[in-house]
Amino acid sequence: MADEEKKEQTQQEAPAPAPAKPTPLPALGPSEGLLGITVDMAKQMLILGIVLVLLSRGCDSLANRKVAAAQAALRIAQTEFKEAQDDDRIDLEQDIRAKEDDIKAEKAKDEPDKDDIKSMEDDLKKLNEEMKDLRTDQAKDTQEFQEGELRDLQAAAGCARAYSDKGGWWREAFFIIGTLAVTLAVASIGFQSTGPERVVSLIILAIVMFSVYIGGIAWLSTAMQAAR
Repeated sequence: MADEEKKEQTQQEAPAPAPAKPTPLPALGPSEGLLGITVDMAKQMLILGIVLVLLSRGCDSLANRKVAAAQAALRIAQTEFKEAQDDDRIDLEQDIRAKEDDIKAEKAKDEPDKDDIKSMEDDLKKLNEEMKDLRTDQAKDTQEFQEGELRDLQAAAGCARAYSDKGGWWREAFFIIGTLAVTLAVASIGFQSTGPERVVSLIILAIVMFSVYIGGIAWLSTAMQAAR
């Protein structure tokens, strides 16, 4: 009887068991990952995505530069041809005006020299004939320029724009694939990592999503303006 009382007293003096702690959710294992993408795979995807994005945007910039260069070559040829013709015409026009002024000055004298006037009038007549021939030659040169060099430059500029538009689909496709790879990689690293690596990855993910949506709005507005 005494043993039973002593046993009961010992049980009452024993401390109560501690409450059970909640079991945390199991972390993704190294072979599981987010959507089956591990951190190591995500890092490789991140590098590949960045390369695709840079490649697509770099090629897009080069294509635009090529179009701009072709159009600039066209404008330069037109400007140089026009300036060359203007220089020849302006020089001859100045000679004609100078000769006309000499004739007027000689006639304004009290005793004009008729022989000098006749000689200057003959020179003026020759200058006017040269102007007429110059205009005829320039019209012929303009036609040859338009049918030859100018036509080739216009065709080159048009082809450059057409080729740029044709390759734009592939460049945009590579950009989208690269953006998806970067987004998945950053999301996988962010949700599977801890500490600063997690914070930086989630910030990059937020920036990417913000850029995608802002870019989508800009693209939509541009498409609507083009449709108008």
